[in-house]
Amino acid sequence: MHIGILSQASNFHCQKWAKALQKAGNQVTVFTLENYDIKDVPCISLLKNQNEWSYLDFYFTKNKLKEAIKSEKIDVLHPLHLTPYGVWGYWTDFQPMVPAAMGADVFEYIPSQVIPELKYRSWNDKHEKKNLVNSFKKIILKKYHRYMVKQVTLHAKYITADNQTLISALFKYFQVPPEKLFLQRWGVDEEIFHAIPEENYEKTLLKFGLNTSKPIILSPRGLMPIYNGDIILKSFENLVKKYDQFQWVMMSAGYVIPSHLKPTIQDLENQYAHFRCIQQQISREEMAVIWKHTKIFISVPIYDGYSAAVAEGRYVGAIPIVNDIPGNREVIQHLENGIIFHPLNIKNLTQNLEFVIENLETLYEKFKIHNQNWIKKYGLLNQDAQRFTNFLTTKL
Repeated sequence: MHIGILSQASNFHCQKWAKALQKAGNQVTVFTLENYDIKDVPCISLLKNQNEWSYLDFYFTKNKLKEAIKSEKIDVLHPLHLTPYGVWGYWTDFQPMVPAAMGADVFEYIPSQVIPELKYRSWNDKHEKKNLVNSFKKIILKKYHRYMVKQVTLHAKYITADNQTLISALFKYFQVPPEKLFLQRWGVDEEIFHAIPEENYEKTLLKFGLNTSKPIILSPRGLMPIYNGDIILKSFENLVKKYDQFQWVMMSAGYVIPSHLKPTIQDLENQYAHFRCIQQQISREEMAVIWKHTKIFISVPIYDGYSAAVAEGRYVGAIPIVNDIPGNREVIQHLENGIIFHPLNIKNLTQNLEFVIENLETLYEKFKIHNQNWIKKYGLLNQDAQRFTNFLTTKL
């Protein structure tokens, strides 16, 4: 089966899924706008000479995409994200199309009262000054994108979603019939955890101002408002002086860091050698080394699908500290394999971090066994790729 993936080729979700589908016996070609190559995976770029692109670029390249899909003799089109890549595929009118829904594809377009934080912590919010024109534009664009997501769900032969919360939202808010929905988690890629030899761990950590002598407390998701990075940063600021036996690490994950947070980050790095903010996007192999030295991690987005960061943290046995949202409740049980706290605020996060630090040895051993057993049974990438391949073979 020749699967045509529509995605941003530089995105690690795309890279790991394309390779996993190949290992499951499929032929895979990635169609993208950016000039980027994935090793051992054919990539076709439709805007090689541009470094940035807008929604309109997808529209004006739809005919090129249609021709490329025909030329490559694709059997099934598999956009990663309902928008913009699902919309891109929808504009080609290709069938069968089986898009993969992720968090923002759905949760950004449900009624705002369901997730009140969407009014000021949505995916595109940067915590910058707002004006009437931009606010009006945001409302119009939300309505348009919701309409286009609806068109994709109608056109799709099937839709995969990476957690049950997404499936429920697609059914409730987009009226997608249950028979079109398929739970398809994005599991852990075990190979990246063995890609860098152990003797090179110290060199890898030093590259980011870290070392092997102190365990890491990690915020891996980025500092954008949707991830509540400002709350995590303030909590770290409250505790970094008290607990210098740890390395306190925040990551941008390749996303924009809101400008008002940068002075605090700089001040903390200047004051404390054991605080670091990794502001560049790093390789998955380097990330695996950081994970192996992590004892505690924090993930507190306003909504979530099946988080790769949470899955990888659980894989290495690190303690998850998460907020009380449906996506987290699917995989974390309070005091069984992690910590779930509510309400989400600086004081509450700080108190829960202190609780875990003070009881680290006991909690770490208990949670580690539970999480690693679950991931090995239900959460490995190659298992998911084979399951998805079997699904396509049976249904299409």
